[in-house]
Amino acid sequence: MRSIEQVGILNPPIVQERASGELTPVLGRRRLQAASQIGLAKVEVREVPVDMPENHGFTMAFWDNVSHRELNSACVGVIVKRLLELFPRSVVARDFLPTLGVPPLGPRLERLSALGSLEDKFLEALAIGRIREKTALILSELQPEERATLLELTEGLGFNANKKAEVIGELFDLSIFHARPVLEFVRSAEAQAVLTDLQIPLPEQANRFRELLRSWKYPELSGREGKSRTRK
Repeated sequence: MRSIEQVGILNPPIVQERASGELTPVLGRRRLQAASQIGLAKVEVREVPVDMPENHGFTMAFWDNVSHRELNSACVGVIVKRLLELFPRSVVARDFLPTLGVPPLGPRLERLSALGSLEDKFLEALAIGRIREKTALILSELQPEERATLLELTEGLGFNANKKAEVIGELFDLSIFHARPVLEFVRSAEAQAVLTDLQIPLPEQANRFRELLRSWKYPELSGREGKSRTRK
């Protein structure tokens, strides 16, 4: 925005007209957003043919950005997912993956595609380090309501990325082991007794919830620890 205010837009954005008559950005979406935010009355653009295939536009955007942008795993996930939607897998492997540093074979490609399928708020959390990639992958296997609830819960309890990974991972493991929806554990009477107790400070509430999950996941270990504390 500061650059546009000082010298204007040096490289005009490229747009394409859709069937509805709307002009859609092909290149320069962020430049257009910045121009709008600072209140420019008009912006010079270049227009590509109406019949240009969508995958051609994506190819233009890919090479325009990849050479000078640092791409985190959230960005790469979105790119990989879109590439697989627009091109045959063989073309993606040959023409794009080497530049992204992604092996064409193995689990990395599928994991990135799964990340790219997440909603924006999870991609943002991954991009800025509020959740780890492994946590995002676990969330991608859940239903939208489940992952939204878990992210809101762990952020509300003040967990950092490591503790979010621990708590979300344990809830996911419990769901798989007991073949029960993950939200059944969060909404159980035991969990709600901890999560709704406003008489205890938030850090203690968060620790109690972690201890409860641990007791569910490792009941024998938790039982031995309880006996040991009783003897002392």
